[in-house]
Amino acid sequence: MTQLPLRFPLKQQFTMSRFYVGKNVELIGHLRDQGNIWMYSDDATGKTHLLQAFCQETNAVYLPADRMSDFRLDLSGYEMFPLLLIDDVDRWLGRIDLEQKFLALFEAVQQQAGRMIVATSKGSPMRLTFLLRDLASRLRSFHCFEVMPLSGVEYRSLLVEKARGRGLLIDKDVVNYLLSRMNRSHRTLLDLLDRIDNESLAQRREITIPFVRQVLGLGNE
Repeated sequence: MTQLPLRFPLKQQFTMSRFYVGKNVELIGHLRDQGNIWMYSDDATGKTHLLQAFCQETNAVYLPADRMSDFRLDLSGYEMFPLLLIDDVDRWLGRIDLEQKFLALFEAVQQQAGRMIVATSKGSPMRLTFLLRDLASRLRSFHCFEVMPLSGVEYRSLLVEKARGRGLLIDKDVVNYLLSRMNRSHRTLLDLLDRIDNESLAQRREITIPFVRQVLGLGNE
């Protein structure tokens, strides 16, 4: 009996409705079309959030390359899915054995009509180093998009919008305090609002700068 390929769990909070599009309108539009797509950016810009959100609303499989064993990497069987979403694919580059396995998967996918791949990495495929020329040429043919980070104004709007959606009353001084101390990523924002919301309810406290300082564990800075 053929063993089914492993499916990795998704974070339920990573949904399209919780992803702030900002300057990524064109990218979102292309995700809903047929075609191979490569998304790249630095950390903390929402690549994983967007990839998992897209996975949750499509018949796709999510592969986190950085969580898959390099020495026992088995990509067989994944070509049966109509859509492959591969996170941190640059993890597989620079080692001939991993690139060979990835190339074999790509070719298997291409033999299936209507199949496509969406991949993410820290850099553009045009700037990444490949050992296999055939793999490089195939991946560089993808539609390529840089995931654009939010501007300060956009991040402020996102923070206020997400807080209001949870019924949290946060004045502008608290917003400014958070923005000056937060790693500006979707994940950080959602996790922090969860903590503030839970602690506010548990302690029956208003959301003030001293309260937020306590939640963040910043002491008497």
